[in-house]
Amino acid sequence: MRHGAVRYFSTDRQGPNWHQAELTEEGQLQCEAARIYFVGQKFDKVLISSLPRTRQTAERVVPGMELCSDADLREIEPAQPDLILEKAKGDPVQLEALMKKALGPPLGPNDHFMFGERLGDFQTRVKSAIWRLIDDPSWTQALVVVHSVVLRVLLAEFLLAPLDLVPHLEQDAGCINLVEICDTRHPLVRLINYTPALPTKEGLNSSSLEMYVEEWRKTAMVSVGKRGK
Repeated sequence: MRHGAVRYFSTDRQGPNWHQAELTEEGQLQCEAARIYFVGQKFDKVLISSLPRTRQTAERVVPGMELCSDADLREIEPAQPDLILEKAKGDPVQLEALMKKALGPPLGPNDHFMFGERLGDFQTRVKSAIWRLIDDPSWTQALVVVHSVVLRVLLAEFLLAPLDLVPHLEQDAGCINLVEICDTRHPLVRLINYTPALPTKEGLNSSSLEMYVEEWRKTAMVSVGKRGK
């Protein structure tokens, strides 16, 4: 499951808050919809990343469950905001273009996400974490609450697909995926990007990255534009 909606940009700070972003009211409603959807399901293990938004989501979706954290499942790391702004040369148009191209296509292991973490390194740590979970004999059904790009890379792994598939796999806030793993470690993908709060995706016409660009435009873009003058 992807965590509920958060706000990465706000009017009282310059640049994005990638690490400490917290659930919005919309995100909390998405969690409540997921909680209702999972009623009757028994999870033996709940795994989250080291970022607060996954803990906040899991606490609402499966209240009372013990949560295990794995920092290797944190979201892909972009460069520091100042470097991103420098690459965009203070131009809001270039900044939008850079953000929209952050996940390609095309996409390969030597590409860097917004001038930050290399895709190949990210893929290695995420895959290592999920296979550690799969090889843990202590559970039968687990809930993994993580992030958009983490889930895209894992789905590509389960589908035996290259990284180039990642840009074509959307993961909406609060979405659920279902993957079964048999004793031979053979994955069976049964469900992708189901959103209990909005099953028909009505009105959801922008990708995650497009929504981030729009959010940035409404806040930090103003100061970026002034800085470039």
